[in-house]
Amino acid sequence: MKFNTVLKYVKSVLDGFWDLLYPPKCVFCAALMEVRRDKIYICESCRKTVRFCANLHCCAVCGAPMVSSEYKYCASCYNKRKNGFPIYFERIVGVFEYNDDSKQGILALKNAQRLDAYDTYSVLLHGMLLSKLGGVNFDMIVTVPPSRQRMNGIGFDQCVRLAEKLEKLTGVKYVKGCMKRNRETLPQKSLNLGQRMTSISGAFSLRVPGDTVRNKTVLVIDDIATTGSTVNECARVLKEAGARAVYGGVIAITPAPSAVRTGSDSNRYAAVK
Repeated sequence: MKFNTVLKYVKSVLDGFWDLLYPPKCVFCAALMEVRRDKIYICESCRKTVRFCANLHCCAVCGAPMVSSEYKYCASCYNKRKNGFPIYFERIVGVFEYNDDSKQGILALKNAQRLDAYDTYSVLLHGMLLSKLGGVNFDMIVTVPPSRQRMNGIGFDQCVRLAEKLEKLTGVKYVKGCMKRNRETLPQKSLNLGQRMTSISGAFSLRVPGDTVRNKTVLVIDDIATTGSTVNECARVLKEAGARAVYGGVIAITPAPSAVRTGSDSNRYAAVK
């Protein structure tokens, strides 16, 4: 007990020394900030401009921010079902809307330029998971496999760092290297719905034994959800290996281009208005 107390004291001293050498900065505009106990470093100015998903009405499936609160599901989720494209994940939860105000901070994280931002993003994502999926008991955390081009160029996987932080915050085991990437894929934002599904299909496979995920509720971590196709393909792989349920947790989500009204078309999806 005494040894643990000493360790905590030493850690607090080292943390204080580190903060003096490298004062915390806003993860978006890099403005200097005072040390915060909650580890959320977003300045007051950016808090007013960045759109937090917690304050927005988002699609109940893919998590995309929507314009009107009268809609429950976005048109993209409806159209996928209508055109025979299955959705394998239960739900995606994000922290920010991905737009011009949040882009700089998100890309700095993605390109390993702001390694100090992981505390802020992981704490906020943890909060959103508790808020939106508090009743879900996750058995394991996995990450979207990085591209070979990215690892050769940057040599850093931001999703792994986020997953490691979330493992400490949630107590849920992070299974590193659960899936592997079989081939490179095209940027999803440049493709239409059919092209996205074709491009990402078969891009991933399971690397661990099937028993690792069988009957498990899995949280898949990614940085940005543009269309949800990447998380969906990971969910397909996991479900085919026997996973019970798959959810997505991301830092930012691209807003939905349109929305659908709740209707009688399905108990999960809605008819287009």
